[in-house]
Amino acid sequence: MSRYQRVQTLYMGNSPPRAPAGLGDHGRKLWRDDTAKYLLDPGELAVFEQLGRTVDELGRLNIEAATAPVTVPGSHGQETVNPLFDQVLRHRKTVETRWRRTGVVKARSVPGGA
Repeated sequence: MSRYQRVQTLYMGNSPPRAPAGLGDHGRKLWRDDTAKYLLDPGELAVFEQLGRTVDELGRLNIEAATAPVTVPGSHGQETVNPLFDQVLRHRKTVETRWRRTGVVKARSVPGGA
């Protein structure tokens, strides 16, 4: 019996775990989609919660980065790359790392990626 089939049996008549409070739209969607498809242990659920929060943060950063200047004045007045872009990159890497930690391997792309 596959993990997906076990989840259907486990949740028969019951709902999958509710999304944690404070998750945004992207995080809740990720939670709903994957807790409905996979049997996740408490450790995996904790990782999914953090993954959902990070995906939400990445979404907000992507919105800001879309209109942010590429360069900003540095501490000595020199032009430097906007640090927001480094945060976007870091969040993308964090999402990918947390996604892999869930143990859920799927053919779709990493959530929150652009």
